[in-house]
Amino acid sequence: MSSRIVPAVLCLLAVVPAALGQDPMSVAPGQLNLPLYVHDDANVVWNAGPVTSGVALPPGLVTDLSKLRVVDAAGKPIPAQFRALERYWTRPDKSVRWLLVDFPADVFESESATVYLRDDGQGAAPATSLKVDDAADAITVDTGILRFTVSKKAFNLFDAAWFDQNGDGRFGDDELYIAPSPDNGSVITAAAWKEQGIEAGTNYYSSSIPPRRVAVEESGPVRVTIVADGMHAPRGAAADAAKPFYDYRVRITAWAGSPIVKVGYSICNMRTAEEQYVWPMAEASLVTRLKTEGEIVAVFLTDNNQFVNPPYEMQGQGQNFAAEGKSSMLGARCSDAHVLMVQDSSGGDEWQKLKGNGHARRIFGGSAVPGVSYRGWKVWRGGEEVAGGDRSPGLVDFRHNSSDPAKERGIIVTVRDFWQNYPKGLEADKDVLAVKVFPKESKQAPFDLIPGTRKTHEIYFQFHGPRLFERHYDWVWRRVNRPLMARPPADWTGRIAGAWDLGLANVPCVPASMFDKSVMDGCRVGWGNYGWISAWNPGGQHWNEGTQFYGWLLRGDRRAFEEAEITSRWAGDLVPVNFETENMDRYWMLMRGWNRRESKVPLVAPPGWKDSRGWIGYPDSGHMGMVMWLEHYRLTGDGFARDAVQHEGEWGRAYAWGSTHDCKPPFRINWAYKRDPDADPTYMNFNRYQAWPLFNFVSGYSANGDPQWLAEARIICLGYRNAMRANPVGYICDTIDDAGSREVYGKDFPPATRDRCASKAYANFQLSLVVNALVKYYNEDPDEEVRDAILGSVDILVSRALLHDDKGKPIGWSYCWGDLWGPSGTRGEWNDDVLTAVGYGYQVSGRKDFLEPLKVAFEEVKPYYSKFDNHAWIPVVYPRADQEPPAAVNDLKVEAVGGGKVRVSFAAPAGDPVNYQLKYAVPQIVERVSDWPLPGEALPKNKAEYQALVAKALERQVSFYMALNAKGEPAPGKSGARESFEVTLPPGTYHFALKSLDAANNQSAMSNVARVEVR
Repeated sequence: MSSRIVPAVLCLLAVVPAALGQDPMSVAPGQLNLPLYVHDDANVVWNAGPVTSGVALPPGLVTDLSKLRVVDAAGKPIPAQFRALERYWTRPDKSVRWLLVDFPADVFESESATVYLRDDGQGAAPATSLKVDDAADAITVDTGILRFTVSKKAFNLFDAAWFDQNGDGRFGDDELYIAPSPDNGSVITAAAWKEQGIEAGTNYYSSSIPPRRVAVEESGPVRVTIVADGMHAPRGAAADAAKPFYDYRVRITAWAGSPIVKVGYSICNMRTAEEQYVWPMAEASLVTRLKTEGEIVAVFLTDNNQFVNPPYEMQGQGQNFAAEGKSSMLGARCSDAHVLMVQDSSGGDEWQKLKGNGHARRIFGGSAVPGVSYRGWKVWRGGEEVAGGDRSPGLVDFRHNSSDPAKERGIIVTVRDFWQNYPKGLEADKDVLAVKVFPKESKQAPFDLIPGTRKTHEIYFQFHGPRLFERHYDWVWRRVNRPLMARPPADWTGRIAGAWDLGLANVPCVPASMFDKSVMDGCRVGWGNYGWISAWNPGGQHWNEGTQFYGWLLRGDRRAFEEAEITSRWAGDLVPVNFETENMDRYWMLMRGWNRRESKVPLVAPPGWKDSRGWIGYPDSGHMGMVMWLEHYRLTGDGFARDAVQHEGEWGRAYAWGSTHDCKPPFRINWAYKRDPDADPTYMNFNRYQAWPLFNFVSGYSANGDPQWLAEARIICLGYRNAMRANPVGYICDTIDDAGSREVYGKDFPPATRDRCASKAYANFQLSLVVNALVKYYNEDPDEEVRDAILGSVDILVSRALLHDDKGKPIGWSYCWGDLWGPSGTRGEWNDDVLTAVGYGYQVSGRKDFLEPLKVAFEEVKPYYSKFDNHAWIPVVYPRADQEPPAAVNDLKVEAVGGGKVRVSFAAPAGDPVNYQLKYAVPQIVERVSDWPLPGEALPKNKAEYQALVAKALERQVSFYMALNAKGEPAPGKSGARESFEVTLPPGTYHFALKSLDAANNQSAMSNVARVEVR
């Protein structure tokens, strides 16, 4: 690539006008000119360094990927490829919501470059050297300097690999680095399990039986990714009758012109069958053989301080995160002796005994760290210890030394986050190199993965000829651990509200540069804990319900991104949701929890087995938002993150299975059957324990676009709509507290309030999480039935639950609210969950009474706010250009014309509406029910009296959003034009009212109410 580098300061000055001038919601197709900032955080110089990053796009902007291109600061096209990560699935144009962009970038050490994303379809990008041949038996990748094949018959990672050592553009026989071998690939050595016929020391290979899948997952001019799935099996005759065992999932990525290959290597226990298994592993390795003769040397990078935290800059200014550090090497000849490096512990001060932190006992059962023998790492050659240290970077150059530089060859293998994921090993013996992801030398052996989990590692292979200088190894390691990333201006992302699911909980997010994974110790390191979320549910609080990536998007804070990424990967691996099955009945049994009652899918484990990670547990449906998986996928395109999103969606789908499908034998449960919320108004959902599963469900849909998923999720949404219609003020809550009750949230109210009457009491944040889930659906499918439930709930939060001071100024919400009790106190706070819900309510309606408390709250929290940490701030920080709703209709007329038909007519209102919403109900329709209970009406003392009062109130009047929706409204005509259409209803007396909505989602006030008797 020959793009001109723009120094950081000049770059930022040059792009400020474009960043401020392009409101994503107003950019027309063909006019996109979006700056993407690329900064070096590795303290190295990049020449055509690979960049892969996600970009949010507004609806309707990009439909044709072939019109996209990337240009440098001088306007010169550069190689690029594009993939739609996510689309606006229900729009007719299926436009792109999240776009993955790949391109090479030249960036100076610790500086920035800027490129521009355009959609004008002008100027062809330069061709690249990347070629992919997807044949029947194998996939061959040619990057221009490296060629390798991946077998579809027997997966052994690189079936063969050639490196263009002499640079002549061809691959000769003497440039073959890796030759086919059944010993290559993923290998698991089993521990004994007599009852299952497994002998200790038996090797299970990825190459023993044909893989289930080897496919090109993504391919373009810049990058290719191959995915392989299969099961480990023993050799020989046993392979033909292989019993279930751990699976593998491997993703192999290569770049044009690059000698580097990234391997995402995951050992998986993800299949559901008649039984669940936990197999004991003595060891697990990824094995590669170097095709060479003569002296072979393993050279280890042993320095561990390449990234040292600089002084904190808490205001989020541009920072250089990399310190110089020293690179030191340790070489050991392995052609005549076995060489082994093992990282056995964290290498920090708490490698053996933890300081008091409140978590050690829950995780380890005490302060002692289990399964460690010595501090840090050691190297043995021929069984003799030759070196040791605290924290190994996890880089080895496995090379053939020669007096003739032209004959030297090697493969540098780097395991990302090597010491943090201890125990780990690097083994070299003659021509064999093994990355030991579970080393048998550890006291933690045997290892295991419980059903629904996996463990994923990121390993880089760099092929080379002559040996590198010591400093170059350090650079290789830096590039692996801090690859280039691109991000658009913060304002661009912040304005695209419908593309984000952020700010769902008040959670502690990482301030600028506070996180430093190079010095981690204590509970959050080790293969089972690296990335552990200290405030986790199950097992903690609400970390998973809010965004963690906004520090990166706002400031380019790489440390904030790193913490969010490792926690996303930890949860995506070891939270037991990773099941893959077509039998949803069985899956539903597992994830709903019913399996624990009837053991329909029993767990089979070795005698004496104990689940050392049982504290993680199955997801708690009330705390399982898992926003970061979808965010990680959107920002990086990572295939394993997408898998986690899919599994998350399947978990939510399985949780809803008892309401969306008929549960069939042998899993029949009498209350599990498909519901029809329109035909059965008694089917209702009430609280966050259905809301988070719904959010998960729709998250999966947002990635896969399966219309069946959306149809099933709508059933759950309409269950909330029904619950809203069953209360005079639309209050979604299923708890009725008798007078004097101290149950659940009722205990938060003072005795004088509780003693007064029966009431429904609910935490405001619970209702808000319901809104969050409904909006997640509504952003996929703008269904007026779902909008009713959203607006009805937000109306309660603003008109009934919001507290005010003696001057009428909003001051926030109390923790709880009751429909007859009022708030649980007089002191309010600006709860993030509730603010988010109100922000969403404004997003879908433009109601000014929703916006006003957001403005007041913003002024109070402005010193602490981030435009990405709460959807409440988006309409305040980025005011709508159009804030005026269409005019209200004031001449609505309805007329019975016979046969159950009613003719509806009115003059089209001013204000450019784009659709109408006609409502009907037997009782009177009002904008908002404000007189319940009626003054002087006897207050209920128990559940029965409360329900009687509700029934009486619902016979008298309903709010607009609670009335039924008519169908068949016409598209709005010009202002003043006479609109006329018919609806059909059963005999009876009905009231009608109408609202309209414009293109900016501004909703009009309610029309006059018309009454008609239908015969």
